[in-house]
Amino acid sequence: MSVEGASSEVPGVGEIAERIRSFVCGVILGESVAAADPLADNDFDSLALEQLLDYLEESYHVLFTPEDIARPNLASLAIAAEMVHRRVCAVAAGEHSW
Repeated sequence: MSVEGASSEVPGVGEIAERIRSFVCGVILGESVAAADPLADNDFDSLALEQLLDYLEESYHVLFTPEDIARPNLASLAIAAEMVHRRVCAVAAGEHSW
């Protein structure tokens, strides 16, 4: 998806989900084999969720609200990737990341 006026392509939801999966499996879980949906299959503590949010904010240059980081928004790869995608599209369109 390309956003008019944006300097680069906005990654698709599938690409974002795959990057989240790779990060969670490789960094947080320390597994070399990617789980189908590590967000749905694991109950992460607050430190792990903070690591994930830091990664997402740094990787996609967005900020999340307290409402964004509620557990239901991180319940699965699909839900989390959609949330990140909405934020990235908003930033690309010139809206604030909040």
